[in-house]
Amino acid sequence: MRVDQWGLLSVSDNRGRVLSKISTDVVDDARIVVQVPVANGNSIYSKIGDLFAWGCLVAFVGGGIILLKSR
Repeated sequence: MRVDQWGLLSVSDNRGRVLSKISTDVVDDARIVVQVPVANGNSIYSKIGDLFAWGCLVAFVGGGIILLKSR
């Protein structure tokens, strides 16, 4: 849930398409009830997960160890 005061309240799907929106400047008690479709993720992250983040962590720690040993 997101509280939006004096702005635009919106609901988007997993592709960023706006499904519904309402300006909270016009209505005091703005609410949106929308049925959001659930789709299977077909992105790189859905295929490899946190592998890239773990690789970055290993490279960072490994680089730090190499720098400390070279001193």
